[in-house]
Amino acid sequence: SQKQTADNCPGTGRQQPFMVFIDLCLKNRTLDECLTHLLEWGKQRKGLLHVCCKELQVFGMPIHSIIEVLNMVELDCIQEVEVNCKWVLPILTQFTPYLGHMRNLQKLVLSHMDVSRYVSPEQKKEIVTQFTTQFLKLCCLQKLYMNSVSFLEGHLDQLLR
Repeated sequence: SQKQTADNCPGTGRQQPFMVFIDLCLKNRTLDECLTHLLEWGKQRKGLLHVCCKELQVFGMPIHSIIEVLNMVELDCIQEVEVNCKWVLPILTQFTPYLGHMRNLQKLVLSHMDVSRYVSPEQKKEIVTQFTTQFLKLCCLQKLYMNSVSFLEGHLDQLLR
């Protein structure tokens, strides 16, 4: 992106020989050829590559592919996240730890997170606690949009405390 520079990237205080600035929209069942190549190239140069992603959008991508991308991206660079997937709570628990590392996240959009009928009330409580604990680490968050996020019903006080 032409607007992004090394000056406004939070992770640039470290010495990095090569920086990549990219906004990601993960919307297919599989990663596209360019992103797959970037991931492979980054794995070969682990520690020598700084991938700064300001905006991340997720629409219908399998969680293992999302995690593969999140493991390569500098999470503290992410400023905007939109997740519009029909995730059940066990899948959300795989994404939640990454959310807590997005220290500069300013905008979060969550849609279609549903409570599975196979999740016990105890499991739901544990998942809500895990999510809200990570959510409280988002000190820069200014905008929150939630649509069909039923697992938080009755827990907004815990989320926004």
